Amino acid sequence: MSMQERFSRWNEWLARRMFLLVLLALGLGFSVKLPAGPAVKGAVIGLFAYMTFVTSIGISFRQFFRVLSRPWVPLWVLVLVHVVTPLVAWGAGQLFYPDDAQLRLGYLIGASIPIGVTSII
Repeated sequence: MSMQERFSRWNEWLARRMFLLVLLALGLGFSVKLPAGPAVKGAVIGLFAYMTFVTSIGISFRQFFRVLSRPWVPLWVLVLVHVVTPLVAWGAGQLFYPDDAQLRLGYLIGASIPIGVTSII
């Protein structure tokens, strides 16, 4: 069995038990004190980012590495969501409501809602 197959099987096992694993991790996090070091902090951030990213878009471990081999597509999507869409919303607010700052802010917040999902990652 190849390493990638082992990772895929491990990922499937974790995916089926994710709810229980999250509850267990929360319980351990509140009850066990870990040493505060840069390695522990980096591992926690990396694992949380991976878990959030993969579960939010519903891909397998193999598909995750396929995306990493062509990173330009998700990077362009992130640029569109984080930069272009808010700028278009700001411009539309300026164009249609130049005298109403709250409506312009509403446009900007409305365009930024998808950013809340990706910012968790």
